[in-house]
Parts: sequence; structure tokens; C-alpha cells
Amino acid sequence: MAESEETFLEMLDQNPLPWRVLLSSIEVIAAQGGLAQAEERAHLLEDALVAAKELDAALSVMETHAGWTPSAERRPLLARRAEAFLHEAPERKFLIGEAGFDRALPPAECVRRLRTLLGLAPGVLCYEATWRFGVVRRVDLLGRRVEIDFEIKKGHSMVLAYAAETIQLLPPEHLMARFHREPDSIRALIRNSPAEVVVLALKSFGSISLSSLQEKLVPGILEAADWKLFWETARKALKKDGHVVLPAKRTERMVFRQDGEDDFGRIWFSTLAAERDMRKILDRIESLCNARKPEDLDAGLKKTIEERLAFVLKGAEPGRWDYWARALRLAFACGVEGAGIQFTDRLRRFENERDFFTIINSSSAREIEPLLDMLHQKRGESFRKQMLAWLPKMDIGVLSAVIPLLCSAGGSDTCAAVIRDQISKQSASVNLLLWIHRNPTCIQEWKLGSLPALARQTIHQLEASAHGALLRSQNQLRDRFVQAEWLHAVVESMTENQRREFLDRMKTTSAWPNLERLAALGCIIKKFPELEQLMSTSRSATDSPGKGPLTSRRSYRSRQEALEKIVREEIPANSREIGVARSHGDLRENAEYKAAKDHQSVLFRRRAELQQQLREVQPSDLEGFPTDRAGLATGVDVEYADGRKERLYILGAWDRDEGLGIISMDTRLAQSISGKAAGESFEWSAEHGVEKGILRAIVPLPETIWEWIRKYDGKS
Repeated sequence: MAESEETFLEMLDQNPLPWRVLLSSIEVIAAQGGLAQAEERAHLLEDALVAAKELDAALSVMETHAGWTPSAERRPLLARRAEAFLHEAPERKFLIGEAGFDRALPPAECVRRLRTLLGLAPGVLCYEATWRFGVVRRVDLLGRRVEIDFEIKKGHSMVLAYAAETIQLLPPEHLMARFHREPDSIRALIRNSPAEVVVLALKSFGSISLSSLQEKLVPGILEAADWKLFWETARKALKKDGHVVLPAKRTERMVFRQDGEDDFGRIWFSTLAAERDMRKILDRIESLCNARKPEDLDAGLKKTIEERLAFVLKGAEPGRWDYWARALRLAFACGVEGAGIQFTDRLRRFENERDFFTIINSSSAREIEPLLDMLHQKRGESFRKQMLAWLPKMDIGVLSAVIPLLCSAGGSDTCAAVIRDQISKQSASVNLLLWIHRNPTCIQEWKLGSLPALARQTIHQLEASAHGALLRSQNQLRDRFVQAEWLHAVVESMTENQRREFLDRMKTTSAWPNLERLAALGCIIKKFPELEQLMSTSRSATDSPGKGPLTSRRSYRSRQEALEKIVREEIPANSREIGVARSHGDLRENAEYKAAKDHQSVLFRRRAELQQQLREVQPSDLEGFPTDRAGLATGVDVEYADGRKERLYILGAWDRDEGLGIISMDTRLAQSISGKAAGESFEWSAEHGVEKGILRAIVPLPETIWEWIRKYDGKS
């Protein structure tokens, strides 16, 4: 119960300060509708905690009352109070901005992020969904970065704003903190009491699905080979104990229920009605959905659920779209779609492409499938048409849920047609290609094209610049090229010419670092040793025109070197410039950063142009071509209408040397002469109109021109 004001003030003077007890009494006042009084007491408690130098506790109190009225107008007030908290550490006040107080985030989330940033220090234990368990190595306030030794990546550097969003600091009782501190004790628990480990995980991570539990335990705490036995033993014990609700599907959440919550009775619903923490509200209602059917809930209970979900929807709408989407899904699952939820109106957000991707990409992986299932049940055919139209833009997580959903609804042929169209246009995204590679049986069943064609498109997408989730998808695609079985199948299905082209492409691509590219090439050569000679040579000298534009090896190598310089020197140097410029502060007014980013765009565009050119033009020795008519690798004596005479040498697409009379086969003059015999006339469109001339003679290339051609490798 809430203490009287006199008692409350007396307790504020105690040492140590019983702040948790006082905070509980404040929450009771808030739950009873006394928000003004509750907030006044919360501020008094915060000030007492700051005076006692218990800043983390003060921020815990602030985070609690920030969630009571989650409106955007409260952020400036909370930011000012946070500045007051940090008056003895002015060098850390910039962290308030890094925590997002100047962005469209729920106030409680801003406070949570600030607590995280202030808690970062060498030796602190943390968890991040992508990189898993980690230990903070160094905090660079000047560079606004933190360096963390993660379980799967040592010395990983993150900007503070991103760390605030994704990092979870681990308390001493957290499962991963305990494993770091006492690994033998946790391993003993795994052997002797698997159910206790599951309960500890649920207390540490909150309500999670079985799939998520496996991801968190394997391989860091539990070996993959031991998972099946571990879970079977734990599940039997958990069923008998009754404190953990075990859902029917792997994607649904398990919930740990405290004593007194087992029957979802009056006490449980009273606690839910008073709860103001959005995540706790969602977790409690999720546990109810896993244990009860909607028809088993009476009108009064449904009303309580509706009010709490309406509270979350209103509070989450400024930016916590993950909470918003989960609340809407739970309203559907519990059968509460009344006026308080505004279900139909809110459902319309998903009809807008931008809103759909904002919401779906904010949701956790385990939420995507049930969320899409809800949309399918509510919107049916219109939803399926929408998904087919947006399929090329989806990331891998959404694709992995949408395509099976569409196929189960009889849309297999339409899915295949959309993907086939993307492949045929060579516009398949990184994520779509990744989905195809993960589902190889569809390649033949849906007639998506040959393995060699897919491999070429994959390399093309890997050469594009990417960051964030798209970069992660690219990295997973790259992994295909180090899987010997898949790579061998690709090369085996190629013709001899295709193999040559593929190896040429692999040798020059910028899609991999040099060592990884050589490893993939070595994997191919090991299976097909007859291709080893292609590692040091390109196409045969007997290649004839007609297979694509040819150029001398000299010019081809020159463009390869230009590409290599951009990829190995200029782009890395530019990335360093961007990093230095970013460290100077506010990017919106940072001229150095803007200039470096503009230069990056130029470099990326030039890299793409060179890569495309090297794919389309073939290197050749230019030997063995006929000289009875004018054409590639011939010399010609021409006489123009004005009486001028000139000897020219027609070489490849990129070959030019005005001093030696070398012209490209792509010039209008060369094209007008090609195919003609000595004595024939020709005309071409020059800068000042149509000009005419006569082809007087056709001669072989002299040794001086052959020397020019053969200097592509530094030899004459």
C-alpha cells in the first residue's frame, strides 16, 4: 500500500535509501489514478537518489514514470531533469542526445537508452541480438564509440547511439552473466536440472519462444548436439511444475508465471489492470493467449484486456512500432476489437507500402509470422495481392514468412511467376536471391533458371554497396561460394565457355576480399583441375568476334588495374575520411562529411561502371583475324574526299593511340570501313556532317603495333 506523505518523507531520509519500496508505493498511487501525486513523489525520490549518488536508481525511477503518460511533449522535460542529474559529469551530458531525446521515441525508451549509455564501462557484461554475449573493452567518449569483445566477434566497435538502442546490460543474476562468472555451475545445472536453466533464461530474457531460447543457448552455453536431449528433459519437468506455460508452436512464447498467477484469476487481472509498463502488459496478455481460448474469457476480462492493449497502442504509436504491432495482434488473438482498439482503422496502416515496411521491419523475427497470419485472415485476397506486389522489396525475414504463407493459400504459381520475372529481368534483390539459395528445390520446380545464371546474378548483387540488414544478407550469400558442394554443382552444370567466363568474372570481381576470392577459385580448381590454366590466362587467342566486343589484353588489363585501385585504395581511403569526418560531430552541419560522402558516391558509380564494362568486353590477343577485308586487327590506307591520305589500325573496343594511328573498332569511321574490300568507297557521320572516302588498301598489322598490343603484361 502507499505510504502517507509524512511516512514517505521520513523514508527519504533513511540511509540506505529504500528506493524500491518507495517506488512500489508510488506505482500504487499511479495505478489508482493519482498521476500528479505519483509524479511529484517520483521527482522527490529521484532528487534523493541523485544526492546519494545513486544515478542508475534515479534513472530507474524516471524510466518508470516516463511510461505512465508516454507523450512526446514529456521528452524535453525529462531531458532537462537528466541534465540536472549529470551536473557533476558535464562531459557526459552529450549522451542525452545519443539516447534519442531529440528524436521521435517514447520517453521511457529514451531514459532506458540513457541508462544503458551511462552504464557502459570496461568490464561491464552485455548482450546484443546479433553478436550475443559480450564484455565492454573500451568506451571512447570523444569518438562516441564503444568497443566490445563479443562472443562471436572480438573488439567490435559500435557508435554509442546504436549501442544504446540494441545493447542490454546484464545484471549479476542474468543467465549469461552467471555463465561468464561460473560456467561450471551452469553446466552442472544443464546436466542435472535443465528445467531450472529454462526458468533462469525466461527470468533473464523475459517471455521468449522455443526457437529464440535455442538461439540464445546454442552454441554459447549449450552445444548443438546436446540441445534435443536438453529440451526433452526440460519439457517433461516444466509440464509437471506448471510455472512455465508451454505453447503448442515453436514460434509462440513461453511465459514464466509467478506464484498466484497460475489460475489467471482476480489477482492476476488486478495486477494487469494496474500495470503501466508496456512490455509487461504485452507479456502478461501473451501468457493468457497461450493458456486460454478467446471464448473462455468473459466480458469483464475482455474489457480489462482491451483497456490495457489500447493503452499500449496509444503509447507506442509515436515510434515503438514493435509494441504497436504486437498489441494489435494480441487484440486479434483475444477477440477484442472494440472501439478502444480501433482495430479496423489501425489495420489500414498495413495497406500503405511505407507503413507496412516500417512496422514489419520494426517487429522481431518471432512476431513477423503471426502478424502476417493475422493480416491474411483479416484481409484475404487483397493482402495476398499486396504481398506479391511488394515481394521484390522484402528482406529475408519477411520473405521467409510471406512465401510459405502465400503458397499454403494456393499462391505457389503466382509466387513463382513474380520471382521468375525478377530473375529474367536480372533485377532480383539480394534478399530474394538469398531466399532462392536457401530453398534450392524451387529453382527447378518453379523454373527460375539455371544455376550458372543465378550464380552470375548473385555475384552482381554482391558487388553492390550495402550496409545494415542488407549487408548481413550479402554476407550470407557470400557464404554460398565457400560451400564446396554447391560451388561444384554450379560449375559442373556449365559449358566450357561458361566456365571460362565464370572464372574470368571470379578473378576480377570486387565482391570478395582477395583471399576469400582465391579460396573460392581454389575450391573450383580442386574439383576441375583442367581449369587450372585459366587461373593465369584469360580467353584463348582464337576467340572470334561475334561473342561480344573484343579489346586487347593491354587495354583490358588497364581497366582492371583502374578497378583494383578504386576497390583496394581509393574506396578504403574514402571510408577512413568518412570515419574521421563523422567523429567531428553533427553530420547535418559537417561539410567534410558531406564532401567525403559525395566522393564516395562518385567512387561507387565509377566502380560499377568499370565492373559492367569488364563483364561486357572480352580480352583478346587479336591474332588470327582475316586481312582480306577491313576489320578488327587490320591496317587500312584511306583517302578522303578532300585528298588527305591516312593509314589507320583498327583494334579492339578500348584500344586508342592517336600517335600510332590506332583507332577503336567502335568508332564511326572504323564501323563504316569494316567489311569493305580495297577500292570500295565509304561514308560516315563526322562532327560537321557526312564525309566520304575510298579504302585504298588493307595491310597486316606491323610489328610496332603488335608490340603495343603485347605490352599488357609489361612484356614486349
